Amino acid sequence: MDWILRELTPPDLHNGFLEALASLSAVDLLPWQAEEVFRQRLGQSVRTYVAVHRQQVLGTASLLVERKYIHRGGLVGHIEDVAVHRDHQLRGIGTALVGHATEEARQLGCYKVLLDCVSTSDLSPTRESLLPALRRALDLAAGRAQLILDRYPNYLPMYTVGGKWGREGERWTHWCEGFFPGILWLLHHATGDASWRHPSRSLSRRLEPRQHDRAVHDLGFLFFSTYLREYHQTGEPHLRDVLIQAGRTLALRRQKGGYLCSFLGPHSLFIDIMMNVGLVFWAARETGDADLFRVAREHCQTTARHLVRPDGSTAHEGLFDVETGQFLRQSTQTAWGLSAEDEFLDVARRCADCYLRRAPAGLVPPWDFDLPPDPPPLWDSSAAAITASGLWDLSEVVDEPGDQQRYRTAALTILQTLCTDEFLPLRRPEWEGILMHGVYHFHKGLGVDESVAWGDYLFVEALVKAIAGKSEVG
Repeated sequence: MDWILRELTPPDLHNGFLEALASLSAVDLLPWQAEEVFRQRLGQSVRTYVAVHRQQVLGTASLLVERKYIHRGGLVGHIEDVAVHRDHQLRGIGTALVGHATEEARQLGCYKVLLDCVSTSDLSPTRESLLPALRRALDLAAGRAQLILDRYPNYLPMYTVGGKWGREGERWTHWCEGFFPGILWLLHHATGDASWRHPSRSLSRRLEPRQHDRAVHDLGFLFFSTYLREYHQTGEPHLRDVLIQAGRTLALRRQKGGYLCSFLGPHSLFIDIMMNVGLVFWAARETGDADLFRVAREHCQTTARHLVRPDGSTAHEGLFDVETGQFLRQSTQTAWGLSAEDEFLDVARRCADCYLRRAPAGLVPPWDFDLPPDPPPLWDSSAAAITASGLWDLSEVVDEPGDQQRYRTAALTILQTLCTDEFLPLRRPEWEGILMHGVYHFHKGLGVDESVAWGDYLFVEALVKAIAGKSEVG
């Protein structure tokens, strides 16, 4: 369901506004009495916003602007009375309203925005309330990881077939080999159990020759999930050397149009390279190499300019003229777009807000937002896991408390949904993956409604972040 966000108007008082507000607290006004309050509030430093679908109010939030005696008489925004109709809760509406009010406060010149009152039924859960479910999910992940080590020695999974590993068909490229050892490193860090260390190192070392691999654009997936996690834990100089070389190798994919090309060829830019370009940034900062930094920054600028649409949705691929570097057109869509680099924070927020605006109840999306209504729904839990981890990171780099809370709450809402029997095989011991209902390639019939390695890895990463209460998790 799509909705629009705008200021409250008198007709809204008769079309669901009072019912939405009643989910927060008892409302003792009739619509005609509410109209009188509306008139009395005109000219005051308060604005009320509503989320509306087909003239029906789904939710509301108010912004009160206060002029302070400090900060040279600066303005502070107070977001109050955030409420969502009980029939439309857990759809991200409250989160969207808080974001809208925060942006309005910013436009009005507020130097700070405070979230003073929320509808807990829409903006819950809290981290504390979810901890038992998160720990139970991490225990399940540990069990499934041990199953792979015992049942499939030296195996690096990609996607299940009928819930079983070791049966993959087509792989396209070898881009997933870092995800399973990455899970082992996360378990080693989160649990303190030294028994995870040996298999983590053993499987990671198989990737070391890939630091020179120029055939793929996925070196960040391979080395950030493995070598960087181990380097954070041990500080071994050799690990740093491998990471720097992998970053330099990835930077060699730069094309005339100012982007790192995908594995398809020099004409192709993928949005998911944004999940890998961090390796080039890391290498640049470790070495002080300004040219490397320029390549990484330029790639991000080109991606933001050509693949991110004004509404925050993204194309999966951009096509370029190799000779001139001229952008030609977009192709397909994806969910790999969140980035928290300071310069691109507004772009990351736009992508995040688009996802939250379009995702259904529970914030786990279908495999394609733009599917016609006829086919049966098919979840993509891997997209949800990616987003949960990214939203947690985003919540730590935005400045406004209201933004921090809404992104973190959205991440927790996704995790709450993913920690249910619908997505975790808590009662299905025969299912060998961690997270069910992922999608690799729908049209080729590969990994459809299965567990996928990247979904499992990013789900565990998001779990570890939420349990620790911070993004830096080793």
